[in-house]
Amino acid sequence: CGIASREAVATGRLLLLSPEEGHLADDVFDPDQSAAALGTLVDHALAEGFDGVRPLGWAADAVEVVGGADALLRLESCGERVSRTRPLSILCVYDRDVFGSDLTAFVTVHPRAVEDRTLAGTEHASGDVVADLGHLAFIDLGGARELLALARHLAHPRALRLLNAPRQLPLLLDVVGWDREANLVVECRRGAP
Repeated sequence: CGIASREAVATGRLLLLSPEEGHLADDVFDPDQSAAALGTLVDHALAEGFDGVRPLGWAADAVEVVGGADALLRLESCGERVSRTRPLSILCVYDRDVFGSDLTAFVTVHPRAVEDRTLAGTEHASGDVVADLGHLAFIDLGGARELLALARHLAHPRALRLLNAPRQLPLLLDVVGWDREANLVVECRRGAP
């Protein structure tokens, strides 16, 4: 499984950037300038016929480049503002071992984020646990890990059924190899970004 990266790069569907290329202009970090560049990237993608942009970044790498957690938090705030006005779905991967208690500050920047401890569902007559993710606009790797842990906690044939999931959730599960979990059923919402 995976993507044909050479073809994706050649056709403009995939852009690979180092943390420096993604966050610095002339070797200087400016969150407003980074947000403006991100907005320009989205506008360019739309003009090329794409339906939006979905950046993925490893926060532990970015935090060093931008000059610390406070600077990264400013970048997150700017990115969130851009995502409110353009078809942009940013996935930032935060390592709890690196960020510890600072992680809470980053989650609160995203008003539509789901932190792993906020997961809730109802039990269906079949014994499955059903969670409607219809209002979920963002989920990070930690949230996906909690979904997987909950699914694995259920005895087969019970399953965790995720209804109206955003389109990026199955992609995230596939990237990290969790898409084959028998007790986890993901049903995406129709026409969702």
